[in-house]
Amino acid sequence: MMRYNKILNNRTFLIQLVLFVGVFTIILSCNKTHEGEFYNYENKNSTYDGNINDYLESRNGLYDSLLFIIDRCPGMEDSLKTEDGTFFAVPNKCFDIALENVNEYRKKQNLSFYSLKDLDSSILDTLMSRYFIKSVLTADSIKFFTNGLLQPTIKYGYKMNLKYNRQDASGYVGGGPQQIIFTDPKDTTFDIFWVSTYTTSVNIMVKNGIVNEVSTGHEFGFGELLSKLIADKKRKDNQ
Repeated sequence: MMRYNKILNNRTFLIQLVLFVGVFTIILSCNKTHEGEFYNYENKNSTYDGNINDYLESRNGLYDSLLFIIDRCPGMEDSLKTEDGTFFAVPNKCFDIALENVNEYRKKQNLSFYSLKDLDSSILDTLMSRYFIKSVLTADSIKFFTNGLLQPTIKYGYKMNLKYNRQDASGYVGGGPQQIIFTDPKDTTFDIFWVSTYTTSVNIMVKNGIVNEVSTGHEFGFGELLSKLIADKKRKDNQ
């Protein structure tokens, strides 16, 4: 009987020990400090031996639509080759989204569908210039601007907002890759009217600045392509 009680007590002790170790492990995993692996995660900077335009051309078709639009905007290609700045690269899908919205409207108006070549070059130039910021800015350089940093674009003095963000990782808030929330403030301080997109990759170093890659869910023009086309048509009809 005494031997049985001893075995039972040993088993109880082992169970309690296993439970203690398990709980202790959970507590540690839920209380990562700033020295933890996720806090120290950094999105490693890429470096490309060329200018902004060269980088876009090197991406194996990802930016074909963007390069086509750049070619239609006076002086834009030269600026991307020679002027320093921060460029937000827009993938092909973003132009598809914008054209889908334009053509949905044109379908309702019994008008023929548009492709990129049909879009007014002056409207494209206005919208395209919003993706090229005058200053060379890494994600870290805007980290401490809690409301984002308002910066002028390369043309027309239009200002865009850049805000630092850090994604979550493995349950740790703010422990993942860096990203930039890139916002068109629409010339107003009322952020209810602002339109934003996120980057999928940041801090790609090129010879004349930095390239950040924009999410494929973004609509080129920050929702303004259609409204500008409608306004332009009305203006021409009234001439």
